[in-house]
Amino acid sequence: MKKVVLIATGGTIASAWNEKEGDVRASIPGESLIEKISPYLTDISLEIENFSNIGSHRMTLENVFRLAKCAEKHLMREDVCGVVITHGTDTMEESAYMADLVASSEKPVVFTGAQYSADQPDSDGPRNLYTAILVAASPHAAGLGVLLVFDGEIHAAKFVKKIHSSQLHAFDSPGHGKLGFIDGDEICIQQRPAVIRKYKVDGIESRIDIIKLAIGMDGRFVQCAINSGTKAIVIEAFGRGNVPPAVFSVIKAAVKDNILVVITTRCEQGGVRPIYGDGGGKDLERIGVVFAGDMPAIKVRILLSVILMITQNKDEISKAIHEALDSESLMSTLHTE
Repeated sequence: MKKVVLIATGGTIASAWNEKEGDVRASIPGESLIEKISPYLTDISLEIENFSNIGSHRMTLENVFRLAKCAEKHLMREDVCGVVITHGTDTMEESAYMADLVASSEKPVVFTGAQYSADQPDSDGPRNLYTAILVAASPHAAGLGVLLVFDGEIHAAKFVKKIHSSQLHAFDSPGHGKLGFIDGDEICIQQRPAVIRKYKVDGIESRIDIIKLAIGMDGRFVQCAINSGTKAIVIEAFGRGNVPPAVFSVIKAAVKDNILVVITTRCEQGGVRPIYGDGGGKDLERIGVVFAGDMPAIKVRILLSVILMITQNKDEISKAIHEALDSESLMSTLHTE
């Protein structure tokens, strides 16, 4: 019999109405999450670890790193074939990407959760959890990196993004597409992502800020980050990587003070590239700003939190970002036995 470890962290999948407080909050342990689906897992045994029971809006980078190392601990066991992590959808993509970077194993790690709380008659939690466990137990999921399974789809942690705040089809991988899907109890893999580099670190750097730009903004937010002791600033810039003049001048000062500045785009799809002058992306490149291609700002922040524990060299950091951007996929179709 295959063994899968379920690490429960809370989130909507573990939430219910709290009569005393008059709100919905995480309160249900992992043991209760599996009650509805256990009879259908005839050839899979589950071991449960209750890591936390909080909404994912309360997660910190330190929590997320410990969660990834917790998963790695179980993956090292010979009797375990995979790990499932139940997690709130608000920050699931960030936690999944952290695990993708630091949990070293070819065995599947699968994140899942729910959009409807556990006390709702049509909660999506049980089905999502059931399919996530099937994927974690499947040999076809090995070597795919950390996965996110939701609403019948399988996504790579490096590409997936929450696209809707309330609907059941909450996740997608814009510009890349899903890796596969679950048809009944059958796991269908359509594409395999390039192997992602794993990092061996004992901790993370959390002093990294994200600043999203809007028309006519000045440099106050960037200056505030500098004054607060930030180690890196991730800018969600316009289009291909352009910023207002007032922001450019403060970025220039930050780079001069050896603060890492990384440019991403606020666009839903596409990436940044140093093209425009007159204070645009080309001028940013000239002063030493790093461009992050099509990687979203929140994932750049996760990547930097790991890389900065290894090096502060700008060229090495830029190289690591470009390694992570390698999105080449080997197309194939696989099915469970």
